Amino acid sequence: MNKVTLLCLALLLIILITPYIALTGLSTGLVRFTITALFGNVNISVEQTLSIALPDPSTNFGSGYVNPGSAYAIIDSEGTKINWTNTSSFPDSDPMILVNNGNINANVSIIASKNAQQFLGGTSPEQKYKVVENESTACLGNIQSTYVNLSNSTYTLVCDNLDYSDATDSLKIHFRLKVPEDTPTGLKENTITFIAQAA
Repeated sequence: MNKVTLLCLALLLIILITPYIALTGLSTGLVRFTITALFGNVNISVEQTLSIALPDPSTNFGSGYVNPGSAYAIIDSEGTKINWTNTSSFPDSDPMILVNNGNINANVSIIASKNAQQFLGGTSPEQKYKVVENESTACLGNIQSTYVNLSNSTYTLVCDNLDYSDATDSLKIHFRLKVPEDTPTGLKENTITFIAQAA
């Protein structure tokens, strides 16, 4: 094979492999890659919700009577029982449980549908309530921590600034009754209403 033939074969080989080198990027600058970044957004708007609930909405003292010879009996949902005999089971503790199930703090108040006379009857009856935190630091403001009269005409304090965090959002509402010995017999019921306002 002479030099001319070898030179022709070499040129032919160069002609054949040059496009391959270009296409595979082996020839610097012949193939360029461009990366484009696109950006999007996910949006949500969470609104304030003011809401309270009563997962345990009742206090039941059962049945009983004022002990003979006593002018009245005192009973409460903490288990207190003075001058009172039960003819059914008496609760050791049976408060109502109130929960802030919204997503903002709440000021909570209470009112009854009947006053003590309408509810119990007899001579000088009383109905009172107090509030205890069911979870530590649930009430961030004032709380009605001692027994006071439960009104049927004016909303009164339960808790100012009840927290909404799940671990610290519930209260116990206890009730105390003074039952006169001349209270008429029969079932006695009183409806309790709670309202909430944004703290």
